[in-house]
Amino acid sequence: MCIRKLLFGIAVILTVTGTTGVTAHAADTDQEIKSSVQEQTLDEETTETKDMTDTEQEETETEEPSYTEEDLKYLTCVIYSEAGNQSYEGKLAVANVVINRKNNTEEYMFGHVNTIKDVIYDTKWGVQFSVTIGGSDSMIAKALEMYESGRYPNEAEKEAMAESEEAAREALTGENNIGDYLFFRVYNQSTAKKYSDHVVIEDHIIYNT
Repeated sequence: MCIRKLLFGIAVILTVTGTTGVTAHAADTDQEIKSSVQEQTLDEETTETKDMTDTEQEETETEEPSYTEEDLKYLTCVIYSEAGNQSYEGKLAVANVVINRKNNTEEYMFGHVNTIKDVIYDTKWGVQFSVTIGGSDSMIAKALEMYESGRYPNEAEKEAMAESEEAAREALTGENNIGDYLFFRVYNQSTAKKYSDHVVIEDHIIYNT
């Protein structure tokens, strides 16, 4: 009888020990699975974030400019012709007058022009830019020839064209130092009195009628 009780006790102990061991093993396995899933999820999120960053970078690198090479060429050359001897701010002001006219939609003003070139050579209300007078001998024609050939009479003219191009490029991408003004002319005191709504930059008065 004592032997049976002893054997029974041993069996109970073995059973309890075995069950506990299985339970502990199951718990360890479950924790390992959870850790593996968490690591996999983290890796996937990191990969997705990297892919999104790479995609955004590629879109930034391949983004097309909002203007054409012709826009840049004609705007550069009208700036050079009208304000080549002025500071960057003076050049930028001329650039923005041209762009403001291009963007104007009022038919009684400049709604009939659609491109930078249209604005420069517009004659609906008369010649708008005196640098276009003279055809192939006009100031802007000579500026276009220098721009396209890359040949300049001296280093100063080359630098003036380079700064004109910089002002044109910046204006075409949104830099504006004059607001919505549509006109400019050589500044003098009588002109300033005539137009109450104006700003003066270098030797130009920029105004609206």
